[in-house]
Amino acid sequence: MKNYVVGILDLSAYDLGLELFKVEAENEYDALKKGMLEFTPDEYKEHELEFQNGAICPPNFESLTGYYNVGDILTKVIEI
Repeated sequence: MKNYVVGILDLSAYDLGLELFKVEAENEYDALKKGMLEFTPDEYKEHELEFQNGAICPPNFESLTGYYNVGDILTKVIEI
């Protein structure tokens, strides 16, 4: 397991605050998924989990980043 910082900026939110999450993961893809789960409000976590474990979830880091960007969510994953 490696340590990562996942930065998430939701451009559709009223208060454009950058949120950072420190996660342990095998790779950037898993780190992004864990970071998004941390970022997601409790009432929507089940939906995010269903998405991440479902057939429509993009299969690689670049595609998953692109998927979130279409929804106005900018992400950055950095190994620390």
